[in-house]
Formats: sequence, C-alpha cells, structure tokens
Amino acid sequence: MSEAQRPTTLCEAFQLTAALDPDAVALRTAGDEITLTMKLKRRPIVEKYAAEIEALYEAAPGPTVHEPKATVAAAN
Repeated sequence: MSEAQRPTTLCEAFQLTAALDPDAVALRTAGDEITLTMKLKRRPIVEKYAAEIEALYEAAPGPTVHEPKATVAAAN
C-alpha cells in the first residue's frame, strides 16, 4: 500500500478493512436478545424464557415477602 493509499483516519481504516474482509469486522451480535447498541430485545427474551417467567408469577410468596405494616392512623 502506497503512502497515498494509506488511511489517514480511524474511520478510513475501518472502512478499508470492512471492504477487504467483512468477516473481520463484526457488526452483529451473537444472539437475538441484544441489539448492536447493547439494548435488550424484550420480545425474544420473553419468548425464550416464557416458562421461567410464568413460574415466577405462579409461585406463592416465600417467607421473605412481608405484608406492609399497618399505619398508626389505621390502628386508631
């Protein structure tokens, strides 16, 4: 590569690499649960973990769940 063809900015270097070898630049995520900007995709998560989510809501509250205490005004 001659001096005239050498990229001068990081953006140019990235574009050149992406043009020559697209697989070297991973602009995709491993699964379908997260976007390129690392935001959660709720629909695939809900579909994948539907059974676990339902089980959480079906279970009876455990001993660590407390009822709210009555206020002083309600006691009078």
